[in-house]
Amino acid sequence: MTSGHGGCSPYGLALAAQRRGFRVEVYTNERGVLFINSVRNAEKKAVMRLVQEDMIAEMRSKGIPIHHRTARGTELKKVFSKGGVPLVLISSYAIYGEKNPHWVVANGYDEKFVYVHDPYVDTEAGETVIDSINMPIPWKNFNKMARYGRTGLTAEVIIYPQEDKSLNV
Repeated sequence: MTSGHGGCSPYGLALAAQRRGFRVEVYTNERGVLFINSVRNAEKKAVMRLVQEDMIAEMRSKGIPIHHRTARGTELKKVFSKGGVPLVLISSYAIYGEKNPHWVVANGYDEKFVYVHDPYVDTEAGETVIDSINMPIPWKNFNKMARYGRTGLTAEVIIYPQEDKSLNV
């Protein structure tokens, strides 16, 4: 994501989920081109801008909502209550000590923690899949790590379950 287009923006993730039949919505605090400040090459910036504009146009044509705010705290709890599954952009620095954007799945919460599933499993460090499931992250820490870069970019892609059309008799 940070060296030009090729990573997964919230818009690309939302479109991929929508194409697979899921209802989705995107939350982001950024109205400009995401990750543009991490690229120096003018041609790459132009490509990123064009790709993002195209994705946003496609999302609008399909009625996929884009909210220009974060889905945290009360908003995140509402998402869970409606059956939504949030994919949350984080800075991997808090977990792995690397300043990279990274997506995790928030799969639950309680008073003290947000529980996340991290698709990255560092097998070289001895981790197993079990180490990346239901990782409890204190709310305060989660809110700090769920932003990226100097601008504090926040992004969440909310995916809602598919309707079971086989029950519509």
